Amino acid sequence: MAFAGASLVADGMLCASTKSAVDSGADSGYHLLIVEGYSRTKETTPNGEWIKSRPFIVGGRRWTVDYHPNGVSSDNEEFISVLLVLRDDVEQSVEVQYAFSFIDQPELRVPKHIRQSEPDCFYKCCDVHGQFRFVKREVFERSKHLKDDRLVLRHFADLLLSKEGADITFEVGGEKFAAHRCVLAARSSIFKAQLFGAMNESSFVKITDMKADVFGSLLTYIYTDAVPEFVDMEAYDGHEIIYAPRLPPVL
Repeated sequence: MAFAGASLVADGMLCASTKSAVDSGADSGYHLLIVEGYSRTKETTPNGEWIKSRPFIVGGRRWTVDYHPNGVSSDNEEFISVLLVLRDDVEQSVEVQYAFSFIDQPELRVPKHIRQSEPDCFYKCCDVHGQFRFVKREVFERSKHLKDDRLVLRHFADLLLSKEGADITFEVGGEKFAAHRCVLAARSSIFKAQLFGAMNESSFVKITDMKADVFGSLLTYIYTDAVPEFVDMEAYDGHEIIYAPRLPPVL
């Protein structure tokens, strides 16, 4: 299944992105919704209101995901609701089968709490279908799906290898690494401040204070939660891979 971009929610709102809607280039695809600060979204987004993802393209149509931390209506105010919204005008109805899931252990690439629909028809722009009672909020808050006040809908463990939808490239020690701003920002407050701050117009960054294999290990950890073994420990130079390197000004 093709990757169709990622959305980062932080401080109760969707983070801006410099990249337009990601096209999966296929009739099937998945989008990542990464929520940093779940408790903040619950406090600032009352029942009936939502946070909209970035648009993404699957099957030649634009879509968004609406995240309702306090439910869509009074009938489901004790639940988290997640909805799929068609964002294009269509001449004929579009039939879609979709599923939402949490990811607890990205390195295992196994989705949890899968909620899959029967095929639904979208007839016009802004038609909505989805899981109005995706998970009961009090059950979710006691579960392993919520970690460090963060949740991830659909997994992103294979993005580093596929490079699909990558919107930033790092050059380190003569090697180039493609990555995704939203994923980096969701996993590192330093990356978040720099990639969505002064550097937000740059798609290429050259790093001089870290060696290539160390930076590659940093990305592997960010995407998978797995720390690779260092073959050459001298190349490590004491870097703590849980921290981001110093990023230069916009190139």
